[in-house]
Amino acid sequence: MNARDLKVGRTYFTCGFPFRNRPIPSIETWVYVGLNVLPEDRGTDKRLHYFQDPRSYFAADLAEGHAPGEAPSVPEKALIRVEEEDLSGIDNLDKLVAFVNGLSNEPGSDAAF
Repeated sequence: MNARDLKVGRTYFTCGFPFRNRPIPSIETWVYVGLNVLPEDRGTDKRLHYFQDPRSYFAADLAEGHAPGEAPSVPEKALIRVEEEDLSGIDNLDKLVAFVNGLSNEPGSDAAF
């Protein structure tokens, strides 16, 4: 993923295999919130990109489904910070589709699925 392609509010994914010898996928969804967004980042030369979990990013949408007078539960915000040189682990929808479509070609996939 190239940093100039990132757009605030867009959804991105991290994809991988947490088990060394098993093709069981791990897919996480994140919403891009911007570059050097925390106050402590502003004095640094590093280019730090932040992604937020969708439940907290879209918390207002979750609150819409509650009955009047019922307090919505607000999810705790989770952020990940990715240095610009490490953005290769962040994928767009096309790369997510390719990742999922390739799962059956992974060694040991017949035993896993």
